[in-house]
Amino acid sequence: MFRERRGPNIIFRDWPKHGKEAERDESGEDVDEATRTVASFLEAYGRHAFDIEQVDSKAVRRQCEAWVRHFLSGDPAPGRRGSADPDWDGVQVFVGRHRRREQVYVHNSMRDLRNMIWDFIQGISQTVSEDKQSDGQVTERLSRLKQAVQRDSIEELKKEVVEAVQTIGEAIELRQKRQRSQMLELGQKLRQMRCELVEARQKMSSDPLTRLYNRSAFDEHLKRTADLCLFSGQPASLIMLDADHFKNVNDEFGHQAGDAVLRRLADCCVRAFPRKSDFVARYGGEEFAVIVSDAGVGVCGKLAQNLVRAVGEMQIEHEGNRIPLTVSIGVADLMPGDSAESWLRRADQALYRAKSEGRNRAVVESR
Repeated sequence: MFRERRGPNIIFRDWPKHGKEAERDESGEDVDEATRTVASFLEAYGRHAFDIEQVDSKAVRRQCEAWVRHFLSGDPAPGRRGSADPDWDGVQVFVGRHRRREQVYVHNSMRDLRNMIWDFIQGISQTVSEDKQSDGQVTERLSRLKQAVQRDSIEELKKEVVEAVQTIGEAIELRQKRQRSQMLELGQKLRQMRCELVEARQKMSSDPLTRLYNRSAFDEHLKRTADLCLFSGQPASLIMLDADHFKNVNDEFGHQAGDAVLRRLADCCVRAFPRKSDFVARYGGEEFAVIVSDAGVGVCGKLAQNLVRAVGEMQIEHEGNRIPLTVSIGVADLMPGDSAESWLRRADQALYRAKSEGRNRAVVESR
């Protein structure tokens, strides 16, 4: 049995069986649906891959793409030759092994962060403990001075006063010296912690190949921009861009050439939208997105046309090969009543029109 239905949701239990047993599941649905579902999962899994120790996200994405081609196009499974039969066991091993690596990476990262915070807490606790110890010595000396005051011996009183003043002075001097040292140490730990957290946040929000913002950062910024601009009444535009026939680049020149093309395209997008407020992101695969605040489609439509020309004029060379590239662009402005989802949907529709009308062009969404 491949799956069971539970209300409107589908709960996957196991991979399909092989051979004739796999032709239909107990619900009578074609296994082709299962194949498409697994391929869709692998495509999404690869698109959202991230760098972990000794495993590059690009390599994972390529493996996922190879598995998708295996299930949808009949290519041999990665690591196998000849047979094009669906390798359900192989893909299960691949996903399970990489998922365990991700789990170990996240676990280790959280452990390192906890250790860093624990060191900081220990530093503060040590400061408090040492201060208490010093306070105890002062308290003891003051207690002895109090007892001397109640006696009749002037010599004893003088002695206790001198020793009390000396003890308090030493305690104050030691505390100030210790606190200066500890504050310097804690300051260094805080700076290290801040740098590591900033670096971790940048890694989480940036695409490792293009160094642009990634899909997760884009989704967050898109929603924030929609909320703020609708509240303030300021204009904003969304630009969706897709490299035309990018699969042909990978097929003809190889994946390394494809990566080089994507990096050049990312640089071209950054140059076309250089303002600090312009948010340029890699949306996924060969698709990019730009969120432009304080500008409507009139301005952004012209900028998009300029970007189409700039990409078409780029001289992209890789290992002696010249690689031609064009892009299709869709532009949509933020309208009253829009949500982030509806805004994105309209920009996607404009991008689809650009592709259907012949590519290598920018289309502004018609109101």
